[in-house]
Amino acid sequence: MNQHEAAHSAEATRRMRWPLFVGLVILLVATFVVWRLHARAQVHAELEAIRAAGLPATGAELDDWYPQVDESENAALVLGAVIHRIAVPPDDETLQKLPWLGSAEVPEPGESYDAETLVVMRQSLKDNATILPEIHRGAAMVQSRYPIDLNDGFSLSATHLSELRKASRLLAIETEVHATDGDADIAVNSAGAIFGVAYSLKDEPLLMSQLVRWTIQDIGLKVVERVLNEVTSSDESLKQLIMLIDLNNHDNSLRRAIVGERAMVSDAFDLSSSELANLGVDYSGLLMVHELVGTLDVDHCIGLELMGNYLDAVSLVPHLRLTALDDVIRRVNERRLFPGTLSYILIPRLDRVVLSEMNTATQRNITVAALAVQRFRLAEGRLPKSLDEIVPKYIDAVPIDPCTGRAVIYKKTDKGFIIYGMGPDQTDDGGVRPTDDQ
Repeated sequence: MNQHEAAHSAEATRRMRWPLFVGLVILLVATFVVWRLHARAQVHAELEAIRAAGLPATGAELDDWYPQVDESENAALVLGAVIHRIAVPPDDETLQKLPWLGSAEVPEPGESYDAETLVVMRQSLKDNATILPEIHRGAAMVQSRYPIDLNDGFSLSATHLSELRKASRLLAIETEVHATDGDADIAVNSAGAIFGVAYSLKDEPLLMSQLVRWTIQDIGLKVVERVLNEVTSSDESLKQLIMLIDLNNHDNSLRRAIVGERAMVSDAFDLSSSELANLGVDYSGLLMVHELVGTLDVDHCIGLELMGNYLDAVSLVPHLRLTALDDVIRRVNERRLFPGTLSYILIPRLDRVVLSEMNTATQRNITVAALAVQRFRLAEGRLPKSLDEIVPKYIDAVPIDPCTGRAVIYKKTDKGFIIYGMGPDQTDDGGVRPTDDQ
């Protein structure tokens, strides 16, 4: 080949490279576009599947899903009008002497308050004398919706939760004072109002709302245990208290909370970097990369899938939930391998949440069984030989230990009786009360 032919061949080769290069660029762009469209279509399909199941997929849909309540029947409006006005002692010295609302320790069941503490407790009731009747009125109502906007997602304001905790503690003081004064039925009525306050949160589809609801129930259950050791109430009062506690026992609040969390997690994927930063998510650079290459949509799908897995797990009967959650939590933890993924940052770990719910449910069932045994003793003048004797006259069915799916354990003792559950480890410890060392 002569020099002219060589030059001509080289020029032809260069001319061929441009179409190849342009073709390659077009192919890459087309592949990228198809990838982005496919990822976005997957997100859309996931959201539509949620809607097809009759569940909310966004904060706006969640807000519509949270049932509206007529103002005249709304416990939240009655409670919300007064709970922010609960008076707490302004000085540390008094707070240190006040149980429940302050930092003074609550004695163990069977132990009494000293005279100085009772003076402080009575003064707290006087300070809130105009508020307590309204708390009782709201606690007696069966429908509730607090005025929160679920469109706000993770940034929504839920100040009513801390105020409801405070209201339950005020009711605990009222219960304790009435019990000390020997007013058994009035004390039981005050204890029942605590469960009414908890019930007002039953339908609120937020995980933090249900955590507070269980905390309020724990306060009520602790107070009931103390009252049972101090006074003897009438059968009618005990029957009413069983009903109020049991109202909190037959619902799907944890499942509703996961539905709500999923909707808010989904909305978070549409937030800007600055909006995410306001939620404490500070990785704008990584977020931009995820948005650019389309992996944010993939992450969105994974987040929806994991939240769906959570929902499936908590829909099981209680004693099967922890095992089902183990696999989901493992997959959530695996998101650590992908830096800056919103699904890992936003999706909660639910093992401790489920344990909290199971502990509260166990104590609820134990308390209901104990109240039914007390009704039996009042009527029969003796303790039942087994819990089968209290059914169906004093309770519809023997309460179940959520951790085992079997009946709670009842034993007669030298001093009376003990009822307990086996706990998540499903070990029978004889009903020994946990200590700080256990």
